[in-house]
Formats: sequence, structure tokens, C-alpha cells
Amino acid sequence: MRDFSIIVPHRGSALGLWATIHSCEEDLANVRINGVAADFGNRSKYDYEYVIVTNGERLEIDALGTLHHLREGKKLVHKHYAEAVTPPVAWQRAVEMSSGKRLFFFDNHCLVGRQYFDRAMLDMDAEGMDMLHSTTAYYSDQAKHYHY
Repeated sequence: MRDFSIIVPHRGSALGLWATIHSCEEDLANVRINGVAADFGNRSKYDYEYVIVTNGERLEIDALGTLHHLREGKKLVHKHYAEAVTPPVAWQRAVEMSSGKRLFFFDNHCLVGRQYFDRAMLDMDAEGMDMLHSTTAYYSDQAKHYHY
């Protein structure tokens, strides 16, 4: 079983999917241990996977390239459905394919903040949490907002 699964539903422009995955990869490659930057040689201390449910129209070539990159790194579980589905339906379908002890749900247009995964894992471990609602910042210079 993996440490966690990153679940992303996707339909539409490949840019949002790429941005979400890229921001997760940047954060996971730059993890910190006890406040000190860890060097894992562009790997993470976590064992994780992306579970991506694409749906609706055919995938753009750029989205296929992003998925191919993850597949090469053996970090991808992917399923495409011809019918368009809502994000909650796509999330549920992804959960059924995931192998993570913990699940992180993102839309395909979210950018993950610095040290997000470290903070989330520490909080969940320290507090015995089974759910964590994160905040959203619409612009980097604005306050954070709770989003449900």
C-alpha cells in the first residue's frame, strides 16, 4: 500500500492538469525533514501515485504527454470514460482504483503550495486526523479562504 494517492479528475484543457501535477511534483521533490531540505535525487520520501480519471472529450496531445510522463515513472493509475462526469463522480471512480493509505483530492486547476504534503502528513499523524480541509488562495498576495 502506498503512503497516499493524489486524485485528480480531468476534462478540458491540458494546462490545468499539467499545472496541478507539476506543482505536486515540485513540492514532493523538495520535501523537508525536520526543517532541513532533503535531497532524494529528484525523488520523494513518500511512496505515492496519481489516480487520474479523464472523461468526456478525447484527450489533447499535451494531456497524453503528461500522463505518459507519469506512467514512465510508474506513478500513474489512469482510466478514461467516454461520457462526461462531474468531479465527485470522477473522484469516486478514482478512489475505487487507488492504493494509498491517504487520499488527496484536487481539481485539475489547483497549484499546491510549498511544503503542502509534509504539513498535511505531519498534521494528520500528530492529530490522528482522518480528514483535512485545506485553504485556497485565489492570488498569492491575498488571504487564504476555506473551500468546501
